Amino acid sequence: LAEDSGLSIPVLNGEPGIYSARYGMTNGVKLSDPEKNQLVLTKLENEKDRRAFFVCCMVLVFNEYRHFTIQETMEGVIADKPYGENGFGYDPILYHTGVKKTAAQMTPEEKNALSHRGKAGRKMKLIIESLAKEL
Repeated sequence: LAEDSGLSIPVLNGEPGIYSARYGMTNGVKLSDPEKNQLVLTKLENEKDRRAFFVCCMVLVFNEYRHFTIQETMEGVIADKPYGENGFGYDPILYHTGVKKTAAQMTPEEKNALSHRGKAGRKMKLIIESLAKEL
Protein backbone atom coordinates (compact mmCIF):
# COMPACT_ATOMS: atom_id res chain seq x y z
CA LEU A 1 0.00 0.00 0.00
CA ALA A 2 1.45 3.36 -1.03
CA GLU A 3 0.12 6.90 -0.81
CA ASP A 4 1.20 10.27 -2.11
CA SER A 5 -0.47 13.61 -1.70
CA GLY A 6 0.11 17.14 -2.85
CA LEU A 7 -1.34 20.55 -3.56
CA SER A 8 -2.33 21.48 -7.09
CA ILE A 9 -3.05 25.03 -8.23
CA PRO A 10 -4.44 25.20 -11.78
CA VAL A 11 -3.35 28.80 -12.50
CA LEU A 12 0.23 27.74 -11.64
CA ASN A 13 0.02 24.84 -14.12
CA GLY A 14 -0.60 22.40 -11.27
CA GLU A 15 2.28 23.54 -9.06
CA PRO A 16 3.46 22.52 -6.57
CA GLY A 17 1.93 19.16 -7.58
CA ILE A 18 4.16 16.14 -7.24
CA TYR A 19 6.88 18.44 -5.91
CA SER A 20 4.76 19.67 -2.97
CA ALA A 21 7.17 18.36 -0.32
CA ARG A 22 10.20 19.77 -2.16
CA TYR A 23 8.61 22.93 -3.56
CA GLY A 24 11.07 25.80 -3.80
CA MET A 25 14.04 23.61 -2.86
CA THR A 26 17.39 24.99 -4.04
CA ASN A 27 20.79 23.30 -3.85
CA GLY A 28 19.27 20.46 -1.83
CA VAL A 29 17.95 22.78 0.89
CA LYS A 30 14.23 22.37 1.59
CA LEU A 31 12.02 25.27 2.52
CA SER A 32 10.09 25.11 5.78
CA ASP A 33 6.30 24.76 5.58
CA PRO A 34 5.78 28.48 6.27
CA GLU A 35 8.34 29.33 3.57
CA LYS A 36 6.58 27.07 1.03
CA ASN A 37 3.26 28.67 1.93
CA GLN A 38 4.75 32.12 1.44
CA LEU A 39 6.16 31.07 -1.94
CA VAL A 40 2.67 30.04 -3.07
CA LEU A 41 1.15 33.26 -1.73
CA THR A 42 3.80 35.33 -3.51
CA LYS A 43 3.19 33.54 -6.82
CA LEU A 44 -0.55 34.18 -6.49
CA GLU A 45 -0.21 37.78 -5.32
CA ASN A 46 -1.92 39.32 -8.38
CA GLU A 47 -4.02 36.31 -9.40
CA LYS A 48 -7.80 36.39 -9.21
CA ASP A 49 -8.14 32.64 -9.87
CA ARG A 50 -7.04 31.09 -6.58
CA ARG A 51 -8.70 27.69 -7.02
CA ALA A 52 -6.63 24.84 -5.60
CA PHE A 53 -7.01 21.31 -4.36
CA PHE A 54 -5.24 18.71 -2.33
CA VAL A 55 -5.03 15.40 -4.16
CA CYS A 56 -4.27 11.96 -2.70
CA CYS A 57 -3.53 8.83 -4.65
CA MET A 58 -3.44 5.45 -2.88
CA VAL A 59 -2.35 2.27 -4.60
CA LEU A 60 -2.69 -1.27 -3.27
CA VAL A 61 -0.57 -3.75 -5.22
CA PHE A 62 -0.78 -7.53 -4.88
CA ASN A 63 1.20 -8.36 -7.99
CA GLU A 64 1.75 -6.95 -11.47
CA TYR A 65 -1.68 -8.17 -12.57
CA ARG A 66 -3.74 -7.12 -9.56
CA HIS A 67 -3.73 -3.63 -8.14
CA PHE A 68 -6.23 -1.05 -6.96
CA THR A 69 -5.95 2.73 -7.23
CA ILE A 70 -7.97 5.40 -5.45
CA GLN A 71 -7.63 9.12 -6.08
CA GLU A 72 -9.51 11.76 -4.09
CA THR A 73 -9.37 15.53 -3.69
CA MET A 74 -10.25 18.28 -1.25
CA GLU A 75 -11.05 21.42 -3.20
CA GLY A 76 -10.82 25.00 -2.10
CA VAL A 77 -9.07 28.27 -2.77
CA ILE A 78 -5.77 29.69 -1.62
CA ALA A 79 -6.35 32.12 1.25
CA ASP A 80 -4.83 35.61 1.32
CA LYS A 81 -2.53 34.58 4.20
CA PRO A 82 -2.05 31.56 6.51
CA TYR A 83 -4.81 30.85 9.05
CA GLY A 84 -4.99 28.22 11.79
CA GLU A 85 -2.65 26.16 13.90
CA ASN A 86 -3.69 22.58 13.12
CA GLY A 87 -2.36 20.29 10.44
CA PHE A 88 0.85 20.74 8.50
CA GLY A 89 2.22 21.68 5.10
CA TYR A 90 -0.16 23.76 3.04
CA ASP A 91 -3.09 23.35 5.48
CA PRO A 92 -2.93 27.01 6.65
CA ILE A 93 -3.49 28.36 3.12
CA LEU A 94 -6.05 25.97 1.59
CA TYR A 95 -9.45 27.47 2.39
CA HIS A 96 -12.42 25.11 2.12
CA THR A 97 -15.34 27.23 0.90
CA GLY A 98 -17.92 24.75 2.20
CA VAL A 99 -16.92 24.96 5.86
CA LYS A 100 -15.37 28.43 5.53
CA LYS A 101 -12.10 27.41 7.18
CA THR A 102 -8.60 26.56 6.11
CA ALA A 103 -7.56 22.95 6.64
CA ALA A 104 -5.43 24.23 9.56
CA GLN A 105 -8.52 25.74 11.23
CA MET A 106 -10.48 22.49 11.08
CA THR A 107 -10.71 20.07 13.95
CA PRO A 108 -9.07 16.70 13.26
CA GLU A 109 -12.57 15.22 12.86
CA GLU A 110 -13.65 17.88 10.33
CA LYS A 111 -10.44 17.51 8.37
CA ASN A 112 -10.67 13.72 8.27
CA ALA A 113 -14.26 13.88 7.00
CA LEU A 114 -13.39 16.29 4.18
CA SER A 115 -9.76 15.64 3.34
CA HIS A 116 -8.34 13.95 0.30
CA ARG A 117 -6.52 11.40 2.49
CA GLY A 118 -9.58 10.70 4.65
CA LYS A 119 -11.80 10.05 1.62
CA ALA A 120 -9.17 7.91 -0.12
CA GLY A 121 -8.45 5.98 3.07
CA ARG A 122 -12.12 5.16 3.65
CA LYS A 123 -12.50 3.88 0.08
CA MET A 124 -9.30 1.83 0.30
CA LYS A 125 -10.52 0.34 3.57
CA LEU A 126 -13.65 -0.92 1.79
CA ILE A 127 -11.51 -2.52 -0.91
CA ILE A 128 -9.28 -4.22 1.66
CA GLU A 129 -12.28 -5.47 3.62
CA SER A 130 -13.81 -6.84 0.43
CA LEU A 131 -10.60 -8.62 -0.50
CA ALA A 132 -10.26 -10.07 2.99
CA LYS A 133 -13.58 -11.86 2.49
CA GLU A 134 -12.03 -13.66 -0.51
CA LEU A 135 -9.31 -15.22 1.65
